Formats: sequence, structure tokens, C-alpha cells
Amino acid sequence: MDEWIEFSGKAIDNGEAWLLEAARGDGAFAALKSDVRVIGDEIQVRQGAIVQIVKKPQSGGKPASIEVPAGDCPCGLTKCIGFVVICCRDSRVIGTALGVWDDCP
Repeated sequence: MDEWIEFSGKAIDNGEAWLLEAARGDGAFAALKSDVRVIGDEIQVRQGAIVQIVKKPQSGGKPASIEVPAGDCPCGLTKCIGFVVICCRDSRVIGTALGVWDDCP
């Protein structure tokens, strides 16, 4: 069964994919329509989806409480856009967290 992660921001239908823009302009990414659910005002992204970063988030510093299991993100570097955590190495959605950061080189 798929796990869905809540996204904080807005979803824009661009035809083939969804453009997801984080609240307060803190980053944006595009995802396949099959990897996004929009139900009323609620937006969800499928865990494991591969996304395309459109706008990097402002680097606010990763909270100390955020730990990403090595199996989920082998490089250990992540970014958080709209409370969705994305692995830098393959742009894969790996979880959720409160905060805005970008550890990617």
C-alpha cells in the first residue's frame, strides 16, 4: 500500500504533471500526476516519488531532530520543501518534517 505525505503549499496543474509550490515561496518541485493527490485543499505526494526541483528552498538550517535513515537517502543530504523531505542524490521523496532547508551541493 502506498504511503502519502502531506504537502504544505499549492498545486498547479500544468497538463502532464503537478507543480507544487511551498507556502511562503520556500521552494517548488514538479511531480507526475500519478504521484500527487489533490483532494479539496489537501495535497499529498507519494513517498518514493521522483520529483524535479523547480525552485530551491531557502536554506534555513535542518532541525537537529531530523534524521534520515541511510537506506532512504544513501548520500545523507536532503532538502525540505512544503514539509516534504527530498533526497539530494536522486530527488526522491523520503518523508516529512517541519522546516525549510537545502543541504544539497
